[in-house]
Amino acid sequence: QNYPATIEKVNDDGTFTVKWDDPDGGPETNDVEAGAMKKIIVFKDYVVGDDVLAVSSEDGNTYPGIVSKINEDGTFQVKWDDPDGGPETDIVNAEKMKKVVVFKNYKVDDVVEAVFPDDGQMYPGTVIKINGDDTFQVRWDDSDGGPEDSPVKAKDMKYPPIPLDKLEVGQKFIGTVRSVREFGAFVDMGAETDGLVHVSRMANERVDDPNDYVEIGQEVDVWVSDIRDDGKL
Repeated sequence: QNYPATIEKVNDDGTFTVKWDDPDGGPETNDVEAGAMKKIIVFKDYVVGDDVLAVSSEDGNTYPGIVSKINEDGTFQVKWDDPDGGPETDIVNAEKMKKVVVFKNYKVDDVVEAVFPDDGQMYPGTVIKINGDDTFQVRWDDSDGGPEDSPVKAKDMKYPPIPLDKLEVGQKFIGTVRSVREFGAFVDMGAETDGLVHVSRMANERVDDPNDYVEIGQEVDVWVSDIRDDGKL
């Protein structure tokens, strides 16, 4: 199995001493041949205000947050979207973070689904104003006794899913990679279901590992090539 690690030493015999991120009770280091390794390019150019998914030092799980500070040692202070009674911020290494691309170009009269502040649930509404604090004023289709409109952050909004019967082969979309498997990547391009970009369509050359080409959260251009009778894309 492959596990994440950092090269600690270049040996005279052409092997590399690597230090495992999580030895899990095993040796902390091992000597590994170059053919058994793959370089991981870690994005480090985060700026304050970036939306990210980051690993919490409290429980090792991944949660959404915002970069609130860049530390001198190369780590980042992340403010969690929902600390749920825990610390509001955490110090995270770049390799344990992933940038989240948030669509922010909503316009007045756009029909959206947005998080209602009172209960945290998604409801349909319409953008009636672009506020100066990076929020959008959304008028709810059915306020149900609550406020008729509310300010909503871009990360808490999305366009209603595109019905499958409105899709056509050849249409182009900008999508977000949701998961990566050995046979390809599943991309959210705004439809009722995610579409599969098969490994054979990922590049002009042979692709042995899709992880070398895409990662979760990456924004990609996709085209509809097939709409199956069972609703899969």
